[in-house]
Amino acid sequence: MGNYLLAVEAVDIYATVLDTNDLSTIRGSSLLLLKVPLAFGGENGALSRHVLQPADQAEAVSLGASRGVWKVTSDLAPAAIEERCRAVLDGAAMPDAADASLFEAAQFMRFVVACVPLEGDDGYLDALAAAQTRMRWNQMAGPNVRHRDEWSAVPHAQGTTGASGVRRGGNPVDLPDSAVCSLNGILPRQDMAENVKGQLNWISRSVSLRRRFGVAEKQAFYSDQLALLQDADAPSDGLAHALRDARDRLPMALHFASISEGGNLDLKENLRDKLALFYADGNGFGALQTAYIRGESTAHGQNQLARQTELDATLRTTRRRFLKALLELVHRDASGAPSDAEREERQALNWRHGGSGREGQVAIETVLRLETLLWGGDEFRFVLPARLGFDALKLFFDMTRGRHTGADSDEWCVGDRRMFHAAGLVFFHHDAPIANIIRLGDGLAEACKRKSRDQDLACISVLESFDQVGNSVEAYLAGRSPVGVAPDELLVDPANIALLVDTAKQLSVLDDGAGRRQLRQVVIALHAGGTEGGSYLAARDRLFALYPNVRGLLAPAMDAMGAHALWLLLEDYWDYLLIAAGGMATAGGTGVAA
Repeated sequence: MGNYLLAVEAVDIYATVLDTNDLSTIRGSSLLLLKVPLAFGGENGALSRHVLQPADQAEAVSLGASRGVWKVTSDLAPAAIEERCRAVLDGAAMPDAADASLFEAAQFMRFVVACVPLEGDDGYLDALAAAQTRMRWNQMAGPNVRHRDEWSAVPHAQGTTGASGVRRGGNPVDLPDSAVCSLNGILPRQDMAENVKGQLNWISRSVSLRRRFGVAEKQAFYSDQLALLQDADAPSDGLAHALRDARDRLPMALHFASISEGGNLDLKENLRDKLALFYADGNGFGALQTAYIRGESTAHGQNQLARQTELDATLRTTRRRFLKALLELVHRDASGAPSDAEREERQALNWRHGGSGREGQVAIETVLRLETLLWGGDEFRFVLPARLGFDALKLFFDMTRGRHTGADSDEWCVGDRRMFHAAGLVFFHHDAPIANIIRLGDGLAEACKRKSRDQDLACISVLESFDQVGNSVEAYLAGRSPVGVAPDELLVDPANIALLVDTAKQLSVLDDGAGRRQLRQVVIALHAGGTEGGSYLAARDRLFALYPNVRGLLAPAMDAMGAHALWLLLEDYWDYLLIAAGGMATAGGTGVAA
């Protein structure tokens, strides 16, 4: 028998995840990237049941957000293993019923496969490099979008002249005639209309399968992840109760509109219907990982393969602890039960999934207003109420630095080397096209990486209209920066978030809002004349003259962030800072800034 390193990786992710703005389809596509490698090579997974022979062995080495790596011992040739893997991922060799829906949907994602010889466990990195080269070659040799047989199923090609009269569930469907999927506008639609948010839509087979998977996984993802934590990391009783019987009770908010709702909170008008997208990505994670596996930093495994396996298990546990802490934060958000419209839809979903329908008779205690759009490896992407945006940002970086209760900063190290992160935080209206918001969040994090990969940084944007950004994040950041202020001065060290919040709260109580009005005059003058402009200096001095104590109040934040950046950051994020870090309203609206 030969020893091989087998790698399966998702590629062309933007083309197969962000080809639509439909939330359930994006969620389903993103979680497929996570679940396919887990199901493929897990215990009794498709790898052992449909690829390898009974006497063969497979040992999981690394399972990231979109890639799985295994050590395989087999009499099969590497080319035969690759061919059998592709047959499973392409749907030609459909796995058993338990995995059928997963791999059926995975047909429309792009996965590349490589199987290469493994010359001993200390040859892991050399084998991995060979596998990565082979996967890149396979990626470049194929199309970046998988349509499968969809184009042959275009209704017009089959002689259909109109949509009226097509039946689903015995009811006539009368929809505008269209040959393309209504949820992405590109792929050909299938013959059957489907119910999407209470409306019938023509959608493609690809979107249909990914969307159904996303709906099914919306509730189960959180319970499944937390169940993998040890008893010492168990969620609080309140969160555990909210997640119990998740498939039946459906505690997660269903749509962006319901995530952005205030529930029992009396929010300001401009804070209603607003969301926050939080994205974080590790800096130089690949290089840190390679150094650890080579033994160049503190490592416990005796060989390269063992170090990779150990590191992978540690990182997955660390990430699950953050997910638990984030869920606890969302659970503490006293935002009440769902709206009447969502309650009705939740009841319908409850019945559809075999629940008792009891939500129609009893009040739901709380709705967890959170959406996970990317999970695994060194990347995270979440959507939550705008009022929790700064809290989530602070929570994440507090945990990476061991400043959060129960957190250990060593967990966020690779060996003895600290892992830094770049983060993008976008505040936006729930109706904004989410695919574009995701790209913006990624671009903001990249701006942080361009400044430094050796420190934690966050770039934050408040969007009243997506047209403010355009196609270039760099141009957008430059447009936010007056003459004399470099764009990267507006990047925030997460250690200063609490200071920024506290400064805004202290300014807000000056003479019934007069402090904010004077702040705005300073920022307007700064944009008009730059840092050396007389109008800016006059506005600044007028503020200090009207409120002599403000200079001392601002001094710590000015020292930490710079005076010019502080003015701009306070003005841009003012309303969101005032409801962050414990400033959220309780039932009835107490504590919300007016």
